[in-house]
Amino acid sequence: MPKIKMIGFNHHNLILKYVLERENKSMFEWGKKDIEWYDRGNKQDNYFYNLTKELMASIPSTGKVWDIGCGLGYLSMALAQQGRTVIAVDVSENAIRHIDQNKGNLDITTRLGDYKAFLHQIEPEDTLIFCMFGKLSQELATLHATRYHQIITINLNRNTRSFRIQPSVRKKGCLSDNIAYLEQMGIGYTLKEKTFDFCQPIMDMEDGVAFIASHNVDCEQQAIRDYVTQHLQPLERTKVGCEYYFPNKKEMGILLISGKENE
Repeated sequence: MPKIKMIGFNHHNLILKYVLERENKSMFEWGKKDIEWYDRGNKQDNYFYNLTKELMASIPSTGKVWDIGCGLGYLSMALAQQGRTVIAVDVSENAIRHIDQNKGNLDITTRLGDYKAFLHQIEPEDTLIFCMFGKLSQELATLHATRYHQIITINLNRNTRSFRIQPSVRKKGCLSDNIAYLEQMGIGYTLKEKTFDFCQPIMDMEDGVAFIASHNVDCEQQAIRDYVTQHLQPLERTKVGCEYYFPNKKEMGILLISGKENE
């Protein structure tokens, strides 16, 4: 693939702007630009549609589906498009607002707050999905003792972050951590390993610098510029009106964990 040459504009102010914005956010906040980037990636590769196709055979036709830590709700909407009744739960007001504004007539109910506050509303036949949520050890001690039909967790099978200039270990549990915990606790599970494309479409060089800066607040400006020059590629078949993209694949494991009544 041809290399992309950086055009002449002032990167200093642009990078500083996004570093300051990112440092002032909590991990649960979605800014306008974050939502725009994420939406482009999902539309370009149909990531959540493809993920949902893998999940459907494992989700009972009865009962509701709880999307815990739903983020912007793309998985919730993909599940609802397949005829499921979905409860989307997140602590981010921006994320919940985004779902309410975009769900249309889909059968999705949103809940703002920590999912533990809604445990009393979950029925035995319901399915709980934790997509890139966190370590199982922090959740299953409570959840596995219940009568819930099934718990599904979706995690990357590596512990490094995408689009990072320097290696960065995820604070959330990766697949191997979760499997180790399940085996240590003697909890039965079924594993599906899948790889999905989830590239990041980019409008132009300025957009590319801003995107990488938002993922690397601890890196120097020159390192960010070098990363963009080396990794940005022409996007030949765009679905979102972008000329370029950063390649990215999500290698993940889907863990199906039956509730105690179903073991």
